[in-house]
Amino acid sequence: MADILQRVVSLFDNLIAQGEQLRDACKKMYFAGAKKAIDAQTFEAWRTSCLTLLRSTFGTSSPHFDSFTNLKFFDHYNSTLLYLGIMQGAREDLRKGYFYHKDLMLSVNIFNSFLAHALAFCAKGQMEKALGILESVVADALRKLAESHGLVPRPTDDIATAAEALARTEAISADAKESLRELQQYLESGARVEQDPGAFEKWHDWTQKLLYEYLGARIVIVN
Repeated sequence: MADILQRVVSLFDNLIAQGEQLRDACKKMYFAGAKKAIDAQTFEAWRTSCLTLLRSTFGTSSPHFDSFTNLKFFDHYNSTLLYLGIMQGAREDLRKGYFYHKDLMLSVNIFNSFLAHALAFCAKGQMEKALGILESVVADALRKLAESHGLVPRPTDDIATAAEALARTEAISADAKESLRELQQYLESGARVEQDPGAFEKWHDWTQKLLYEYLGARIVIVN
């Protein structure tokens, strides 16, 4: 995740540097009262690249994209100043955590999709597949939750061990830790779970609540 964030920030850095060069060129002409304008093709290429990066990073409904697209053109110098302000603000929001929160939001949606598949397998009596998906979703959700709190989870940790580590830092409640320990026991109970789809449905519903209460609570979209 850190590598992806750094690559995106670097793209903003490059476009901001290009914009600052355009700004400096425009400034000389603007205050000298020069009739000659900067190369319009260069300006539009830079503006389009900025717009593309904002759209791919924040989406078309974000205030960053909306401000950029709806900005009224004055002249090349003043417009470049305003565009640069939007790009610099967007870069700062990335550094403050927007990109990671966006990743969490997507993760919650993906986890819910997998849980829906698990429930469908349960309904078909394919409990081994259902349990495998449930265990994977919970384990990965706990890993993401740990990372969002600055913890470094160990790949070898089972659900109960991961829950214990999270509870020690108060990332989850004592009740949640205990429920996760019980879930671990349930997943390890083997053939017995094959006879009780109702228990699976209970743990499926509980896991959804876990996702929204803890991962969902970490999602703070920057406005």
